[in-house]
Amino acid sequence: ENIIAEPEMRDTLAAVGYAVTVLDHRFPGTTVATLWGADHVIRNEDIFLSALRAAAKLTTERGWVVKIDVPPTYANTGLGYIEIGDRIGETDGSDVFAFVRQIEKPDVPTAEEFLKSGRFLWNTGYIVWTTSKILELYAQHAPDVTRRLRTIAAALGTSDEPGVIAREFPLIERLSVDYGLFQKMGGDEFAVMPV
Repeated sequence: ENIIAEPEMRDTLAAVGYAVTVLDHRFPGTTVATLWGADHVIRNEDIFLSALRAAAKLTTERGWVVKIDVPPTYANTGLGYIEIGDRIGETDGSDVFAFVRQIEKPDVPTAEEFLKSGRFLWNTGYIVWTTSKILELYAQHAPDVTRRLRTIAAALGTSDEPGVIAREFPLIERLSVDYGLFQKMGGDEFAVMPV
């Protein structure tokens, strides 16, 4: 019962939305959740765990969606980039910066500019939030997806659940959560921790 599997492959906008909807149904409003890739190699577990704890603290205390990203080492065109703004704080030894924007997979000249500027990080996909906050952001930035997720949420725990999920989930746009949600966000919706 602790594995939330996507009903079918619809890319990460649908998968993340579905997982958060199920978590919020089971543990309303206060659950701190983390998104990360299952295929990453973490070489320094202590730093990684410390960053996750610091991000969870910021999420809980300030209601922020907190990204944990890494400085680029070369002009990679296969990754998204996160532009950071001013340093807005520090928590548990980690600097925290304002999120400016996310740009997915730039061309080589743009990636080279990002690298030289020192204002960009590679998007790792490590994001910490509360379920209520991320559902609020889905409603703001992905309203069509939100309508489907709310229909699914209303059916969770009922005899209608399998049929509603089978009908509604395949209608969610097949799109990455980066393009469908995170690239649309800005300002005080995100904070970024370079690690």
